[in-house]
Parts: sequence; structure tokens; C-alpha cells
Amino acid sequence: MKVTIMSDEAVLLRGLSGDAVHDGVLLLLLLMSVGAWMILLLKAWEHVRFVQQARRLHAQGGSVSGVGACGCHDVMFQGLLCDDLPPAQRVDQALEALMHRASWGMVVLSTIASSAPFVGLLGTVWGIYQALLGMSTQQVAAIAQVAGPIGQALIMTALGLAVAIPATVGYNLLVRANKTKQFHAQQWLRRWLAAQR
Repeated sequence: MKVTIMSDEAVLLRGLSGDAVHDGVLLLLLLMSVGAWMILLLKAWEHVRFVQQARRLHAQGGSVSGVGACGCHDVMFQGLLCDDLPPAQRVDQALEALMHRASWGMVVLSTIASSAPFVGLLGTVWGIYQALLGMSTQQVAAIAQVAGPIGQALIMTALGLAVAIPATVGYNLLVRANKTKQFHAQQWLRRWLAAQR
């Protein structure tokens, strides 16, 4: 009986190659990961721009003019410049517009964070099913025949968690950042409203 030892790279490549269901789950996890990281990076960049803008606005007092605005502030300023409403309603409208803008991508991020472990679990269940199916067709079940599908199952579980954990942490950080945005916007809008009286 000849025993072959596979390198770590060969085990990983064997675990990443599978049938259509396995490959579909792997592709879905990859797309979810790319989508989550894109949202996280764009939202982080938007938040940094918002904080820089908020500092400039704080230094200017209640003035809207002369400040290069990020997208969130543009939306807020458009709500303030609506002359057909009283100032208090303009402040409410501006704050609602800002928070609506700040919430883009959050639903997608929370969906990825909550569903990625289950997508990984689907890959796990499929890999175990393939391993059991392979064992049932053989007279003698050898570890070499079962190792590939079990490896797929374990890799899919790990990939599902690798997608979900950063998305969950990022979502929580972005919720906190949005609350900070709301606080700073409310402070500035109160000063603006006081200057209108």
C-alpha cells in the first residue's frame, strides 16, 4: 500500500476545486467579500471627508459659503437652501437628507454580514454530502477519497466566516460613524438656525 503525502498548496487547491454548486458558492462568497470591502472603503472615505468638512464648518461658525463640501454636506446644504420652508423645517429636512445619504450601502453590508456564514454553511453541507456520497460508492473508504470533499467543506466554512466577520465589524463601526455624523450635523444646524433668527 502506497501512501502519498500532499503539500499544503495541493490540499488547498484540491479544496478550492469542486463541482458547480461548490464553485457557485465560492463565487458568491467572493462577490460578497468584494462588495463588502468596497462599501467599507467608500464609506470610510466619505466619513473622513465629512469630518474634515465638519471641522471647516465649525471654524466658520454658521456660514455655508466658501466651503468645499463632500456629498453628505451637499445634500444637507440643498435642504437648507429651500426658501419656501420656514428655517426650522429646513433644518429637519437637511438632517433627514444627510442621514438618508449616510445610510447608503448599510443594508447591503448588513445583508452580507448576516448571510455569509449561511452561504459558507451551504458549501460545508455540500462538501460533506459529496464526501458521504464518495464513501458510499466505494467498497473501502480511504482517507484520500474523503479528504477532498471534507477539505472543501472546511474551507467553505472558513471563507463564510472570513466574509462575515469584517462585514459585521465594519457595519458596527459605520453605525457609530453615522451617529457621529448626525451629532455633528445637529450641532451645526442648531448654530445655523440660531443665526437665522
